[in-house]
Amino acid sequence: MLTSADLNATMVDRFLSKVDIPEDAALCWNWTGSTVKGYGQISNGIKHKSLRSHVVSYLLFKGEVGDKCVLHRCDNPRCVNPDHLFLGTVLDNVRDMHSKGRNHNVRGEAHGGAKISKTDALTIREMYGKTPTDKLMADYELSRTQVWRIAKGLRWAA
Repeated sequence: MLTSADLNATMVDRFLSKVDIPEDAALCWNWTGSTVKGYGQISNGIKHKSLRSHVVSYLLFKGEVGDKCVLHRCDNPRCVNPDHLFLGTVLDNVRDMHSKGRNHNVRGEAHGGAKISKTDALTIREMYGKTPTDKLMADYELSRTQVWRIAKGLRWAA
């Protein structure tokens, strides 16, 4: 478990050098250093272990984290503004993720990477075998494999 005692002066200086604090300090303080999956990270200098920058910020400005998760009110993974951070359990973190639409199991039109609508998928399924696959590919800007998967119900299950 990481504690504020683990933060030395060198690490604090490195941390602060990688934070962009806007004139309006109420806005997000964005991390300018390296990231993993969108979250800022900083090496603690011991055995190449990296720490999440928002957790370091919480430790520096608010206090100990204990066995809790550090969550973002602003939903900006690069943000290290201590006023945007709060503690919660793993369950709180999962609930927060779902309430903000960051569920990785989102499917269909709600998925951020969706190229077609449910109506389009149903049309592809209906037209598959009656319309040349190349035409369906061109009409919906999909690969042959995606058209086949949609037609066979492996994607966009109704």
